[in-house]
Amino acid sequence: MVVSAFRADSLLTGSGQRLGELRPRHTWASVLDDADIWQRTEDVWDLLNPREDHALPPELPWSEELRQLALAEYRAKFDKYLEPGGHHEITWPPEGYLTSPGSWYVTEPGLCDEHADEYVDECEECRSLDRGGQVVDRDATWEWTVEVETWEPQENADGTTSIELLQTDPWTIGYTDVDPREVEYGPVKGSPYRTEMVRKYWHSRRRAASE
Repeated sequence: MVVSAFRADSLLTGSGQRLGELRPRHTWASVLDDADIWQRTEDVWDLLNPREDHALPPELPWSEELRQLALAEYRAKFDKYLEPGGHHEITWPPEGYLTSPGSWYVTEPGLCDEHADEYVDECEECRSLDRGGQVVDRDATWEWTVEVETWEPQENADGTTSIELLQTDPWTIGYTDVDPREVEYGPVKGSPYRTEMVRKYWHSRRRAASE
């Protein structure tokens, strides 16, 4: 996928929240509680297709304000290359791609000289030891991309001029990092099961918004 080198990582909402700080409105599992959706409980993967083909992009609060900010940043950089009368538009909301699944590991609890692996609240040494557990050493990363439409005037056969879509190009507006254990997975991309799941998800979300 060809992506412009320019990214809008500096996008700020009206409240001063950066793009990378956006968090999901809902989880897929909370909307489709009977669907085949899961999260990894161990840092392993044994399916045929890679993780990114099963990952379900989170529904972030992609507001009209953010769309206008992203479009303004793109226009500020690239409108100077347009023919007179041309303009740029972007698709919205962005598409999410899991570019890194992240990773974590498990540490073993420390052993007390007196109580070994049996934790005793009253023991000072027990309280000072590492209790063990899961440690995230690399966040999962979502890349967010829009399609930029370039519209420019074209001369028609009858001598008139019309504004036509010249080309579309992908453009990465930024990234969000999340705990890899929070990434949701479902049917593989391109499968009818995935298509139906996405349809049901957005049907449910639109219905909830209208109530």
